[in-house]
Formats: sequence, structure tokens, C-alpha cells
Amino acid sequence: MRFIVTLLVLAMSTAPALADDTENVDVEDVRRQIEQRVARNAWSGADRAYLILKDQGVRLSARDHLLGGLAAQALGDIDSALTRFELTQKQQDDEEIQDRIQKILQAYGQAKLKVPRDWSGGIPLRALSPIVDPTRRLVIDNAKRKLTTDGRFSGLLPRGRYQLGEVAFEVTGDKLAKGKL
Repeated sequence: MRFIVTLLVLAMSTAPALADDTENVDVEDVRRQIEQRVARNAWSGADRAYLILKDQGVRLSARDHLLGGLAAQALGDIDSALTRFELTQKQQDDEEIQDRIQKILQAYGQAKLKVPRDWSGGIPLRALSPIVDPTRRLVIDNAKRKLTTDGRFSGLLPRGRYQLGEVAFEVTGDKLAKGKL
């Protein structure tokens, strides 16, 4: 019993600052954690830390938005990545950030997809041409997950031709692509 209590005390004392209780976060500590997690490619942790700062109403710096954007992009949340890069650019005019934004806008287009709530056949969304880039595959996987949980997806998808069930559609940068079962 003493051993279990000791382990519990040790676990609690070494728990990261990003516990569920985010009311009294040390902003600089969370910022350091974002930096460290990005450096280690620990993207989920970096994204969670960014969201903690955002949810606490902290005035986020251009660096905060940049690191949050990198984390979101690595996780396949390209919509959040674009928003965060745009916020970075708004605070700090930077050619590299503008290039990131342009690459996203050139590679992705808006799509709005919907499946019936009672759909039970799995999510029949598929790209009609191979998607080699791992980030783009993650974006498509996230869209499938959103369709599974919500029956809807509205956001950016890699440009190209897709099929949602029997409905074929194309994602371009020019217009909103729609697909509905």
C-alpha cells in the first residue's frame, strides 16, 4: 500500500502542466512546452498546449500561432493550420509564412460533404487518384472521421477528384466542391 501511495504522489508531482485543470496555467511554461513538443515532433501535445493558451484568452504571439499552425498541419488539420498561419502573418509580415499560406491555398480547395445520419456502410469517401503526401492523406482521413461522427464535413481537402458513394466531385481552388449521399 505504501508503494502505491508513493507512486501516486510521484506521478502527481511529475504530471505535465497541461492537465485537465487549465484555469491557472503558467503561460510561459505552456509556451516552453509548445516549443519543446514541436522540436520533438510531438504534434498532438503541441496542438493541445496551443489550444490551452487560446482557450484561456491569452494574447497569442506570432510565434505561438506559427507553432500551433505547424502542429495542426502535421496532424492533418489543414483548416486550423491555415487560420493559424494567417494569424501569424497578420502579426508579423513574413515571406516564409506567406509562402506556407500560398502553398496551402494552391494545394487545397473547399469542400462540403454530407452523408445521411443513418448511413451504416462506412464512409465511402475516396480520392480517385493516389495521394502520396502523408499530410494530405491525414486531411482526407480527418474528413472521413468527421463524416463518420457528424455526418458532415466542411473544410479544405487536397485538390483532385473524389468519390463519395456513387457521387463523383472535384475539389478545385475556384469553387466549393459539394458531395451528398
